[in-house]
Amino acid sequence: MPRKPTENVQVPLRLREGLRQQLIREAHKNGVPVNREMANRLEASLKTEAIKSIESVAADLMDTWGNWKAQERNIRKMCEGWTEKRRGVA
Repeated sequence: MPRKPTENVQVPLRLREGLRQQLIREAHKNGVPVNREMANRLEASLKTEAIKSIESVAADLMDTWGNWKAQERNIRKMCEGWTEKRRGVA
């Protein structure tokens, strides 16, 4: 039977000793068990990736919008030029 997303599961994990010691220090500093510290950091890293992705999309949209506006200005200038030429011919 599949597990529920809210279920806690045990995950075997191999770490460098220096990283394990750093996690222990941070857990003590934050007043949480080492497992909670690791889980918090994993969750935060996934949220950070999602936020960076959203920020990247927003930046791309701003760049694209700027390009569209520049193209629109160029098209308007071309149309104005054609209109002026037609008025001069008629």
